[in-house]
Formats: sequence, C-alpha cells, structure tokens
Amino acid sequence: MGNELSRRNFIKATSTAAGIAAASGINPRSYAANEKIRLGIIGAGKQAQIAHMGQGLRVNADQIEIAAICDVWSISRNSAQKILKESEVLNSDAKVYIDYKEMLDKEKLDAVLIATPLFEHYPMVIASLEAGCHVFCEKTMTMTIQESRDIVEKCNETGKFVQIGHQRHYNPYYNKAMWLARDKGMIGRISHITAQWHRNESWRRKLPRDYTPTAEDKKYIKDLDRHVNWRLYNDTSAGLMTELGTHQLDVASWFLGSIPTKVSGMGSIEYWKDDRDAEDHTALLYEWTVKPGDKGHFPVKRRTSRQSEARLNSKYKVRMTYSSICTNAKSHYGELIQGDRGAFSLMGESGLRFHAEPWYQDYLAAVAARKAGKKVAAKTSKSYIPGAAEDAGIEIPVWTNAAQTSTEYDVWMANHNQWTAFANDVKNNGMPKANQMTGLISAICGHKGNEAIRTGSTVDIDPALMKFAFETPDPHRFENVEGPKPGDKKKDEPDAPAADAGEATDES
Repeated sequence: MGNELSRRNFIKATSTAAGIAAASGINPRSYAANEKIRLGIIGAGKQAQIAHMGQGLRVNADQIEIAAICDVWSISRNSAQKILKESEVLNSDAKVYIDYKEMLDKEKLDAVLIATPLFEHYPMVIASLEAGCHVFCEKTMTMTIQESRDIVEKCNETGKFVQIGHQRHYNPYYNKAMWLARDKGMIGRISHITAQWHRNESWRRKLPRDYTPTAEDKKYIKDLDRHVNWRLYNDTSAGLMTELGTHQLDVASWFLGSIPTKVSGMGSIEYWKDDRDAEDHTALLYEWTVKPGDKGHFPVKRRTSRQSEARLNSKYKVRMTYSSICTNAKSHYGELIQGDRGAFSLMGESGLRFHAEPWYQDYLAAVAARKAGKKVAAKTSKSYIPGAAEDAGIEIPVWTNAAQTSTEYDVWMANHNQWTAFANDVKNNGMPKANQMTGLISAICGHKGNEAIRTGSTVDIDPALMKFAFETPDPHRFENVEGPKPGDKKKDEPDAPAADAGEATDES
C-alpha cells in the first residue's frame, strides 16, 4: 500500500529551481519520458544498503539507475555489490570505486547519494555539485554551520540542489499535521513542543568477524573501530544532537516556520563509559521568538477581558524541550506539538493523533448552542482533571492508496516518497521540500545545541545565519495529504472565542 502511495498518490514538490539555474547561466538538462536518472552512491554502508538500495531506490528503480557505487571499505563495497546482483530491479552492472573523486570524474552522473559519516559530507557535497550533480545527502548536512552556509552558496552558484535526508517532509502524517495546523488552525497557536529520542543500547556496532583487511582497506582505514563506530566520537559525528536530534529540531522549525533564537542544554557520558566522547544523555531547552509575518505566527483573539489583543498578537515565545538518552527506550521517539486549541502527537513516524483541549471544545459547543437559541451554562476552570493525561486522542488517518480506500501504513512510506520526489525534481527542475535551506536549519539547531551543552551556557542563535544575498528556496513547504478528516475545523467555524465567552476559563 505504501509503495502505491509513494509512486502514484503522494503529492510531489511543485516549486521550481529553474529561475535559480537561469540566473546562474545554466541550462537545465531535458530528460526523455522513460529516461532514468544516473545515480552514484558515495558511502555504501548499512544506511545506503537498507534504507536506500533496499527501499527507496528499489521502489523507484524505473526512474533511477544506480550507475556507480563508491566506498573505502571492502566490506561495504562487497555487500552493496551483492545486493545489486541479487536484486531483480537494481543495476547489477554498476561500476565500483574506492575514490569518490575518481567516480565523479569518470562517470556521467545526474545525481549523487552521500551516505558517509558526517565529517565527510562537506567535501563530497561540494565536489558533487561542482561536477554538475544534484545531491541527496544524509542528515545532518555538515559538521559546522559555516560549511552548511557554503553549500547553500554553492547550490546557488551551480544551479543544483541538495535534498537532505529529513524524510518527515515526505511522511503523509507530518504533512497532514502541518496542513491541519497551518491552514485549518486545528490546534490553534503552537505554544510548546516536546520531543525525544530514547533508546536503551550502547549505540556501538560490532566489528566483523574473520575479517582480513585488503591493501586498500589498510590505506584508507587506520582505525577500524572508529571507522565503524564514527557516531560515538565528536570529531566524526558530533553525537546525539546531529545523529538524532536534528530530525526533530527540523520538525519544530518546520511547524514554527523559523529557526530558534536561543538554546540551553546539558549532557554527559553517564552510563556507557568507554572511549567515546559523544554524550549518552542530553537534555535541552530551545526557544523560538515568533513574530508577525513569520509563517508560524498564529493570531488569536483574547480569551478574557484582561488581555490586550495587540500585545497578544505581537511577537511571542515558543519553547521546545528535547532529550536523547541511551538507557531507557520508553516511548522511543516522537514529537508532541501543543497549541491552545489542541495537540498533535506524532510517535515513531507511524501515525498522527489529535488531542482536543476541553476549553475550546466547550467554546465551540457554546457557539453552537447560541446559534440554536439555547442558553449556555457557565463553565468552571478545567486546568486540573484527574486522569486527563491518559487521553488517547483521536487518530487522524490518511489515504495510502490511489483509490483512497485504504489507510494501511507502510513503515518505509516516507523513504519511498522522498526518492520519488527526488527523481521528479531532478527531471523537472524542481526544488525539494527538504532542500539545502532545510539542511542549514537543522545544522544550526544541532550544532548550537551542542555548543550549549559543552559550554554550560545559554547560546543565542543569530537569525542572520539564514540570510543570503540571493533568493533561497523555501524550507517550510508542506502538502495536504487527503484522508478521512475527523475533527477538521469547518470553514464557518469562528477563529477564537469572544472575551466574555472565555471568562470562565480565566484562572486567578
């Protein structure tokens, strides 16, 4: 079902990069109707093999051809070749390289997938763009904020784009939540976000048994353990905030339409005390200043006579608490987006639930009663309701087939979708939803979070980090994915209660 959605029903990105290409003096290539995109893979390890070759690229094999693979480790090269040879749809004749520069020089490629350790992203992305390739790069985009800014500059210079591996931008549940929050006002003004990524493991990968390094392995790999477990070291990955946290900081910035303005954090190695230097526990507080004109700014009417509507709708703060730990997996990972009318919970990328706020439901009932000429009873505060925390919410499903008859979910759906969109954008001079500006945002959030943790201070985040001397692509686009719409706001529903209607909710 998920495959059918990703190929036939999921709405593709629609904005164009043609203007950027024209401004750069570049003529976009035209593709024949059945012509496949020639893709080179740099980094053929587990992520490339499972998530991409085994899923997204396999499903889109009629649009994308794996022309070449490159990896410095013989184990990864051999495993990737085996997948190619055993697959019925992937290209078993793909050329194999050790040096990515040689691959870029010898192969006529349209695009490149970069699935290497984080510290290697920057030079590989730049080289691929300079070789005339569009790039799909795993998150986080780079090891520093300045490197990410350099990539945005290089995209503008070359007329090519970078799609970053933030697959939630292609997840139908997240797009549905964005549409209901932004266009329908279903949860009202977002006031707080809670996110976590919790696991109970060391995060350390085992080294292969009975392995004899080749001459090339010895040349390129000086320390096999650090090569395999690069995520545990700050000079190769930057730890939990860049390997996990940027996914959810991307989500928060997407919903709020801007980057945070400051962050405080704590983190340390408290359980897996080995030779790693990346924290195994982190806890952070991010703050956004949402201003009129920002995409995430949500005007509201006053709920009590003591409120000033002008002050209420000037700039306001939204905070996000984030934690990532390696000692308990309860609830695993997900986000809770809380607004004054309700909340969305998005857990494990596999569903969307709406949790209504009682005051707003009472208000809607009162409006309906007044329209019907009925008397409205006064309501008391509902700030404390025993057992309210157990509210399971209302499931909001999406159609997952072209006929719009099934809501069955495929766990790989977003991965399929992001590669479908990538092929569409390469062929039609489009611009990904998860584009280079999306990558810059998550890099800013992750690296500033690490700075707060490691300096033990509150770190300001300069909005000028998002400014350039040229027009940049929109990182906050979303699509409305159709489906059953329980709880949707009706077109004639009032935006907010009048002052007297909300007096009973005012607490002293």
